This record gives sequence, C-alpha cells and structure tokens, in this order.
Amino acid sequence: TPPTTPTPSVTSPPPTPTPTVTPTPYPTVVPSLDTTWLLRGDGTWSDGNSVPLPTPTPTPVPEVKEKTKDEDPDLVISAGATEHSTVYFPRSDDLVITSVDVYVEITHPNNCQLVVSVLHPDGTTSTALHPPPGPCTPAADIFGWYYDRAEFDTKRSEGTWGLYVQNNGVSDARILTWTLRVYGTEPPKTVTLEYTQGGDVTIPDGGVAESTITIPTADDLIITEVDVYVGIDHTDIGDLTVTLLHPDGITNEVLHSGAGGCVGPADLYKWYRDITAFNGNKHSEGTWRLRVQDAAGCGSGEIDYWILEIEGTPRPVVVASAVVGDEPVIAWATSVTSGGFNIQLINKDGGNPGASSVQWIAVAVERSVGVLAPDSRLAIQTEPLERRNAIWVDFPIHFDPGITAVVNNAYSGSTFEPYITCPRSVGPARFISAFIDDTGGSPDWAWLQTIAVGEGAPDTNLLIQAGSSAYSATTYSDGDFIFFPTSFAGTPVVVANAYDGANPVIASARGNATSGFFISLMYWTGANWVPVPAAAPVDVQWIAVGPRP
Repeated sequence: TPPTTPTPSVTSPPPTPTPTVTPTPYPTVVPSLDTTWLLRGDGTWSDGNSVPLPTPTPTPVPEVKEKTKDEDPDLVISAGATEHSTVYFPRSDDLVITSVDVYVEITHPNNCQLVVSVLHPDGTTSTALHPPPGPCTPAADIFGWYYDRAEFDTKRSEGTWGLYVQNNGVSDARILTWTLRVYGTEPPKTVTLEYTQGGDVTIPDGGVAESTITIPTADDLIITEVDVYVGIDHTDIGDLTVTLLHPDGITNEVLHSGAGGCVGPADLYKWYRDITAFNGNKHSEGTWRLRVQDAAGCGSGEIDYWILEIEGTPRPVVVASAVVGDEPVIAWATSVTSGGFNIQLINKDGGNPGASSVQWIAVAVERSVGVLAPDSRLAIQTEPLERRNAIWVDFPIHFDPGITAVVNNAYSGSTFEPYITCPRSVGPARFISAFIDDTGGSPDWAWLQTIAVGEGAPDTNLLIQAGSSAYSATTYSDGDFIFFPTSFAGTPVVVANAYDGANPVIASARGNATSGFFISLMYWTGANWVPVPAAAPVDVQWIAVGPRP
C-alpha cells in the first residue's frame, strides 16, 4: 500500500479579531445623493509645499430653456405710462447664458412711440428691443423675434425677468404675450444652504440691534455667492442702516442705508441678491450678524425675521499617500480650500523625507455624502484584502489612459498597529503594494485598503462619503470608532490620514462596518511612535467608498 500523501502545511495570516467598542456617533446630518466632484493627482512635493487643486471642468452640454407669459387679460399700458410683465426661471432651469432670444406681441397704433426692453434678474443688465437704431418708420403693433441678445452672456438665467414697455403715445398699448428663450450650459456644481432667523429683535430708538445665524462646521461652504432677505417692521426706515457681517468680524456688506431726516418710508421687506463681498475663499461656518443701526431716533420697530442663503463649494476632504524611493512616508493635507492644500510629510524616523512622490484624492460632497455624476468620466475601484508586501496588485478593471491615483491604508491583522504605506509604480492596470512598520521593518502581510481613481466609466451605484475633523469638530485617539453620516448598503473601503497639530500621524482605518470604522493611530513623540492616547486626540480626514443604499 503506497504511503498517504501528507497535506502541505501552509502558514497564513492570522484572522482579524472583532474589536468591541462603545462608539460615539458622528454628528447626524441629512443624507444627500447629489453628485459630487472628485479630483485626483500625483507629483513630487516636499514637506510644506502647496499643491493646487484643478477646477472641476465637466464638458459643457448646450441647453435651451424657454418661458412664455400670456397676459390674460391683456396688460394695458396707458398713454404716458410704463408697465412690465415677468417670467420666472427657477433654480432647476438655471443656465450660464450664451445667448438670449425674445419674442413679443404688443399692440399700439404707432410702435415708434413705444420703448421696449428686457431686464435681467440682477436688476441692472438690460437689452433694448425697440425702437431699432436709426430712424423709426411708424407702423402698428410689434409682433416678432429679437435674436442673440449678447448683453446677458455669461450671466445666470435663474430669477425673475421683466419685459418693460414705455408708452410715449396718446393711445393705450397692450402686451398680449412674450417668450424668453435662453441658451446656455449647466452651471458649475455648487451647493446652496438656507437658514432663517425668526426671533423678533427690538431696534432701540437711536440704538443698535443685532440678530444672528450660526452655521455649523458640518455645513461649511467656500462661498461663491450670498443672498439675504431682510424683514424689518419699522415706522421709518429712512433712519436705518442695515449691515450683514461675516463670521470673521471684518468683512461686511451694507444692505440698506437710509437717507435720514425722518422722511420714511415704513418697513423693509426685501431680497438682496448676488452679494459678492464674501467671495474669495471665505468660509460660511460661524456666526453671521444682521446689524441694524437706528441713527436718527425717528421711530421704533424690530427685526421681524431674515433669511441667509449661502451658495458655495463644500470644503474638500483630501487623503494622500507618499513614497521616497521604495520607502513609504506619512502624508497629511493641511490648509485645504477649493483651490488647493499644503502637503506635510514625515518619515519613519520623525524627519523630513525631502522630495517625495505624492498621490492624492480630493472629494467635496454636500454634507459629506454623494455619488459620481454619470458624465464625470472618472472611475473608482476599491479593494480590502490581506496582501503580501512588495507584490503587484492588479485592478479588476483596467483604467483608461491618464492619471491613476491610488491611496491606501495598511495595518496588522493581529495587533491592529497601523503601517506606513504607499503604492508604487502605479499605472492604469496595477500597482505595487508597499508598507513598513514604525521601526522601518517590512512585515510580510498586512490588511490593505485601497481606493483608486482614474479615467473610465463612473459607477453611480457607489456611494462616496468623506469626513474630517474640520467638519465634525471632533478629534480622535487610537481605537476610536468613527460613524459615517449615513450607512452603506454593504461594507465600504476607507482610507484615512491624521495629524497631531505638528506632524502627520500613522493612520489606518480598520474593522469597517456599514455604519462606520475603527481608526488606528500612532504619533511621533520625538523619539519613537506610540498609540495616540485619549488625552491627546488628533485630527482625522477620511474617504469611504461602498455600495449605495
């Protein structure tokens, strides 16, 4: 009888224990599945260098939006009077204008006695339709199209447009109908958040009153536009000055400045649109103040209510990986704005690694939750697997030619110790996994979490979530659990970076669940790396990608 063939002995990595924890929830926010912008990049930078973020530039798709107003009954313009008819473009029909056409039907015995124009929602930009330049030949009525009104180019279509008719004759004119046709492209992706303060605040006669709205860090936007509605009940607004103050306490916009002299009128209920004083990388978070100065002592009143609308770009979350030669180093993106960030780098010995190859992924989503736009031409691939050190890792689907950026985390499956990691030799088909421990040793195995972004067809069934201490106002220590703003439909992949206020921290997400993940953190004491204690929590920023609910 031949001998039995023995079963080969295989040494495999130990299984990952399931840790126990009593988690503190991430601040609850309302989930949004709006599309987000996702950026990636690579390059060579040194500690403290500035890294620009390119402006997301989706391919403009020409669109046409059209609104018609039929006046029924006809809108009468009496002799010597001016009247106007309006059409409204909601935010859902907003375009960046490339051209405007107008059709009008106006009756009058002598159209040379009519002056017809169209006014943009900004209240200042207009185009003259009639009479045409040069001598006017008298004729009855105005029925026809006016094409390619270039005065509105690059402006936005949202808002109330007006057709104005001035009647300089002796007979009545009538507006029967008119149509506004707007050509343009979809505006850049921004977020608009609205806040209302309804508590009455008394305005002392001859004094100052203030009403405040506080925007939390979770709602922070990099401002592109501010709109304010002011509701003031007052017997004489001629002696009032109304000012909106930014949370920085310096930047302000005077909304209303009365003429003084106690000459009225009463009450102020009005929108102030397209305020740009707060643009230029200013943030919306903090306490905004509506200040009312009663200068003349002519009457009394109160701030009834006010509305603050902020349009802007969510502050991006950036995660990065870096390597010098074959040795991974630790990276952190600081001073993040919509225009870029500063990269900070430290090596395993706590020193400056010098010029490093850095890969980064940046994501900006409303309230930290979003999906890729169907036309973004960016693909995301993720992988959570145990991997050997210094081996090739193939992408399940090859990316198209172009920049492929890969960021990852690695940790010990037995001790949960986070490793210093960075992918090497990244291409559209694969990369080399590389990780070292805090002493510079090269473990054979690690649990590796990878997020790769490159050219390709987007998967809109993937949910992207991102968070940072800048949003949540929460810092973390080793072993803490971080909740997602909303749960995934399945286990996601998470990559995290961390910072102790002076240096980047070795960080790795682990123990991922649909609701959140554990974070392993080690910081540099000046002599060695130790777990981050609860008494000295650090800043964390993370990106998670997983199945969409």
